[in-house]
Amino acid sequence: MNYCRGKFLKIYSTFPVRDYASKVKKKGCELAKEYFDVSYSNVYGSEWPSIRLGLLSEPKFVSIINNHCPKYEETIEEFQKLGSYDVGPRYRKYCDEVMAEQSRSLLTEVNDGNTTDPNVEAMENSSDQHNHESSALRKPVREFTDDELSELASTPAPPVYPKEFRALSGTPEMMVSEPDGDRLILPQRHVEVAQQLQALQDFMPSKGLAGLPGLSDESAIFEKYRATLDSDSSPPIEVEKQRTPISWPDMLTVLAFPRLNNTRFPKPRLHSGLYNHYPLDGGSLLPVLALDVQPGNLVLDMCAAPGGKSLALMQTTMPGFLHCNDKSSSRMTRLEIIMKQYFGDTSRASKSLQITRLDGTMLTAGEAGLFDRVLVDAPCQNDRYSLQVRDHYNIFNLSNRQERLALPEQQADLLMRALQLVRVGGVVVYSTCSLSPVQNDGVVHLALTRLWDQTNAQYTVMDFSRAMEPFKFFLDFGKELGLKYGQVILPRASNNFGPTYCAKIIRKK
Repeated sequence: MNYCRGKFLKIYSTFPVRDYASKVKKKGCELAKEYFDVSYSNVYGSEWPSIRLGLLSEPKFVSIINNHCPKYEETIEEFQKLGSYDVGPRYRKYCDEVMAEQSRSLLTEVNDGNTTDPNVEAMENSSDQHNHESSALRKPVREFTDDELSELASTPAPPVYPKEFRALSGTPEMMVSEPDGDRLILPQRHVEVAQQLQALQDFMPSKGLAGLPGLSDESAIFEKYRATLDSDSSPPIEVEKQRTPISWPDMLTVLAFPRLNNTRFPKPRLHSGLYNHYPLDGGSLLPVLALDVQPGNLVLDMCAAPGGKSLALMQTTMPGFLHCNDKSSSRMTRLEIIMKQYFGDTSRASKSLQITRLDGTMLTAGEAGLFDRVLVDAPCQNDRYSLQVRDHYNIFNLSNRQERLALPEQQADLLMRALQLVRVGGVVVYSTCSLSPVQNDGVVHLALTRLWDQTNAQYTVMDFSRAMEPFKFFLDFGKELGLKYGQVILPRASNNFGPTYCAKIIRKK
């Protein structure tokens, strides 16, 4: 018996277990983890371990109290007894403090003689624009002759680029056989602003990524961006600082638990046919508030499913008309159900709602004309979902690779269409739930560059980093990440909202 057992163990020990294991396909969440560890650690540096822990931990939610539900006040009282607080009043308090501090600082500067020119603010804003002489002089591609287009396509990247960027553009002097340290690259402080923008767009596989199955060839999808995004051919993209804090709508009631308190809100309950509250990631509020919807505005939520942001917009009671669209029929069916569960069939909110199931790039202006506000919560790689979900829907599954590679192009197309559907003076907010620089600032730059070349429209990106200061008690924003167009909310285990990227653009012409 012992002999047979020993013989069996000997045979079993020689079975090529390691070779078999190496052939087993990894799950999408495992690939995502390896991918993020290589790429995001280079972008977010020492902050990546805490961000990673947040992404892998249970997410945190706020509660949007349904102001159409008859148990509205009772729900607020119940949740506050659990230890939650009303975000709106606290935010307004911090807004008042921030505005008072800005007024004191300005008064001090005036009294000290440091600010006597009334045009100082305008000068400061202009210095924040991408101020590169050659770009300001370059005309749109739509006006180029055939010879000029040919010259543009053959122009190498500027020699002051870091070697990683020159290597991507194919400059012969930098074609090295052993590229090192080249991943998702942050802009370098020693590089001019014009060239920093290109850095956010370029993705180059490092040695680490080259070893990940199915991920090592991803840089090919971004090669087509080079001719448009080379610094010498970038258009002048205007960036203007937003000084005043974002306003909080009076009718929007949001409750949240303090930092370090990960208590879950109770499940929504029906009262007279309407649910009393809606759980939502706190980071998802930022794009809704950044839209700054005014009473009676015509609003388009271009990628609305599953409906959390649309519901938040309706709870403000600000939109005169809300058009919810998404190309996923099943997800839009879910949105329809949610809207009925929270607003009923006969309320003013439900009557001012339109739902369509179209590709966002195919949308046209409605009977009332162009929209006042457009929200583009674009499909993205959804970092938190990609790390935690093991099913076949995970976009990092090898079977979904082409879909993932196509995301930046799809996102740019959606944003371009949104910018065309908004009226002059209107606002477009672009958001994702990803930390990828390519899918965030990169897409904004790509869309604005293409519109500059193809149309006569003019747009200004609003830098609302200062306007976000009153939110710091509630949300954790990334700092010194080289972002030029938007803000990013970083997930933390102690305050696990996000990730959320958000950029705000105003049409000027």
